[in-house]
Amino acid sequence: MIGENQNIEEWFLEQSSGVFPNSGDYVSKYKIIRDYMNAQIHSEIKSIVVQLIPEIYLNDHGEKHVKKVIEKASEIININESILSPYEVFFLLLAIQIHDAGHIINGRTGHEQNAREIIGKFGRETISSVEKHYVSSIAKTHSGKQDPIGNLPEGQVVSNQKVNLKLIASILRLADELADDATRASTFLLENEKISEKSTIYHAYSSCLDSCVALTGSHQIKMNLYLTESHLGRKYIAESDKEIFLLDEIYKRNIKTYLECLYCNRFLPEKYRYTTVNVDIHIETENSAITPNPISYRLMENGYPEMANKSIFEICSEDLTRSGENLDGRYYCDLLTKN
Repeated sequence: MIGENQNIEEWFLEQSSGVFPNSGDYVSKYKIIRDYMNAQIHSEIKSIVVQLIPEIYLNDHGEKHVKKVIEKASEIININESILSPYEVFFLLLAIQIHDAGHIINGRTGHEQNAREIIGKFGRETISSVEKHYVSSIAKTHSGKQDPIGNLPEGQVVSNQKVNLKLIASILRLADELADDATRASTFLLENEKISEKSTIYHAYSSCLDSCVALTGSHQIKMNLYLTESHLGRKYIAESDKEIFLLDEIYKRNIKTYLECLYCNRFLPEKYRYTTVNVDIHIETENSAITPNPISYRLMENGYPEMANKSIFEICSEDLTRSGENLDGRYYCDLLTKN
């Protein structure tokens, strides 16, 4: 892990029961759930999804991915600066453990919603029904574009302790976005063309992403990717069965990473906001005609925000339109005339 931030799971396991609600042994509670997830759920996700959707072969969604998300969460924040209480870290770690586990219910469809069913298997002696509710609420925000974090309640209190659901969810979501590096790819199967055509591009992207690191001091995400000539010379099947070059897929994914940073910044303290994504794409070749090499660029806000080019009715369409009409001056003038 880059930097000096302590691993949040290691930090959590060092905490004494006195810092938790009712002096509960939340460290043991977490270990019980984590060990069960590792033994019964994480190792089965890929095989279950292949059975449910034969044309899909997921990149890693198991124990290794969970560890990587914890590592990235540890980069995003410095847990020793008291940004989260031990009880809040309990919520974060459990949400990380279950965020992808819903795949085992019915595949990718609604997997973020199915996390509730997984955590529901544990008895009240391990985790209360209230804690289950909020852990699963946090976990399901790791995907979706309908402002899932913003829709979480503010200033929640659980077991007489404050729990900042939005902050916890933003750390999970951004950490999950940054945890898509080469450790997720099935490299041997990829190199030997044993991965289904519709899944190859996801393994190819992960295999090329050598590092994706949150650098807190400079508020930037640093991404290093390595491509070969063979990557450049073919197209892959992407969403909706469209063909796309891997380089173009990388550009799309980089923009997504940047947008995820902007979204999560709404809920992170200023010190832990990431405003720039720096990308270096190295091409392994001896062909001097392939320039520039590396391809280097920076994604950051430049000039006035993009919404300056949109009308207020596009930005606030739900609030400022009625039956397809804009609530502008003419609208109200007509209302006055009619009445």
